Amino acid sequence: LGRYQEAIAFHQQSLEIARDIGDRQVEANSLGNLGVAYDSLGRYQEAIAFHQQSLEIARDIGDRRGEATSLNNLGNAYNALGRYQEAIAFHQQSLEIARDIGDRQVEANSLGSLGSVYNALGRYQEAIAFYQQSLEIAQDIGDRRGEANSLNNLGSAYYSLGRYQEAIAFHQQSLEIARDIGDRRGEANSLNNLGSAYYSLGRYQEAIAFYQQSLEIARDIGNRQVEATSLNNLGNAYNALGRYQEAIAFYQQSLEIAQDIGDRRGEATSLNNLGNAYNALGRYQEGFAASQQAIEIYQELNLPLDAYPIPNWLKKLVKFSERGKLHLMLCFVGGLVAFPLVLIGEVLLILYRLVVRQIKG
Repeated sequence: LGRYQEAIAFHQQSLEIARDIGDRQVEANSLGNLGVAYDSLGRYQEAIAFHQQSLEIARDIGDRRGEATSLNNLGNAYNALGRYQEAIAFHQQSLEIARDIGDRQVEANSLGSLGSVYNALGRYQEAIAFYQQSLEIAQDIGDRRGEANSLNNLGSAYYSLGRYQEAIAFHQQSLEIARDIGDRRGEANSLNNLGSAYYSLGRYQEAIAFYQQSLEIARDIGNRQVEATSLNNLGNAYNALGRYQEAIAFYQQSLEIAQDIGDRRGEATSLNNLGNAYNALGRYQEGFAASQQAIEIYQELNLPLDAYPIPNWLKKLVKFSERGKLHLMLCFVGGLVAFPLVLIGEVLLILYRLVVRQIKG
């Protein structure tokens, strides 16, 4: 339901009882569940600490399935932090154990997780190969929810490749299964992803329709995480339409939910989007303040450069400058040349907006 603080409270109670009666299996399960909850809140370091404890107990009591699950969960947390090689190592270990003990469900989960890491690395063909394997297992064992998730992931990979029609086809299949099995959260996620595909095609009204459906479901089932995502996506669509005040209203609502449920990464995303919308309106002071808050949160979460919502060209530039003093000097000289040109462009843009306002007035 996205009510993570309540979930944490229950898992904490379960953990205390398990430790009190000496049930290590339940203790490991409770620790793993706490890790998943903190992961959902974007509090990845805390999630990792819980998953590590769960992993140690699983190994100590010889629970190989629990060991594989903890390894997979650790991989998911490291993936969210942008520490992709470590994530791959955890997922590979999880996959090996799953195959060794013949647990096809955990095998499918590990393959899907590996796909997500390769997707984040921009290695989309490899991601697709992992998602396809995960899909085949889910279909083979009759796991319809897993099948829907794999189809949704495949849609995301094709979306990343810019193959939006194929992405739409996969998300549509995922949506149909979610509706058939009554998985309303899965339905909302598929609708959100469909909206993103149509958004990328420049079909903003259709995107808005999908986002609105996702938002309605999220509110109906009480899932605040999906609600915040839908609101943020609606903000992006209205921002693309140049309807900045409406975009800001959606970003503000998304921000309030993220703050309320303690989702620091979601909070940073909403602040970053707010900053862009304020800048588009010429409200540069508010834009700078929002963007600065977002940066502070990203630094607090100790996220690597790859996890920052900045253009890829800027990430490459930063990485280039980190290669040595010569590279840093070249970037500095390039910045000195480019800065006056950017400044002139900004001044011209401000003058243009002032002229337009005068004409409209």
